[in-house]
Amino acid sequence: MNTLRVGYVLRAHGVKGALKVQPLTDDVSRFKRIKELYIEKGGLRGGGLSEGGLTKRALLGIKSDKDFLTIQLEGVDTRDAAEALRGAYLAIERKDAITLPAGRHFICDLLGCSVEAPGGARYGVLREIYQNGAADVYAVTLDSGGELLFPALKRVLLDIDTAQKRITVDPEALKEVAVYEN
Repeated sequence: MNTLRVGYVLRAHGVKGALKVQPLTDDVSRFKRIKELYIEKGGLRGGGLSEGGLTKRALLGIKSDKDFLTIQLEGVDTRDAAEALRGAYLAIERKDAITLPAGRHFICDLLGCSVEAPGGARYGVLREIYQNGAADVYAVTLDSGGELLFPALKRVLLDIDTAQKRITVDPEALKEVAVYEN
């Protein structure tokens, strides 16, 4: 099953099984349209797994509180049940995801892309994207060893083709902004 992560369970909230969730989306209003979520296997402690390591649960209630959400899921009705989900990811089926505007991509589709110069000279593979400022920072594991970090600026990124798993960058612009680590 093809899923997209939309939340990360931080902890239980209260005594009736509510979950405090960090949204992994720019638009938390999308949760209001979600009818069911999948709990990824990694955060579960014991049983109930189906759908290839995912457990499907109906979304019963949601409240937004600044940077976090409080979510109530079907079958999670005690503090212990909620606490057992600490560290789990909440996901939706990709077919239920929003359509992104042109030029925007889901992070999961960018990770693993080959980072190349025009003409195909390869730098390495996009390993991580850090979102902590004015621009995302791409971390590339270099084929030659070490790591390349650069901001995801329009003048650096010439083309992103997630179908071909390829990101083409401008080598001259990259020289101005990149940081190399060994």
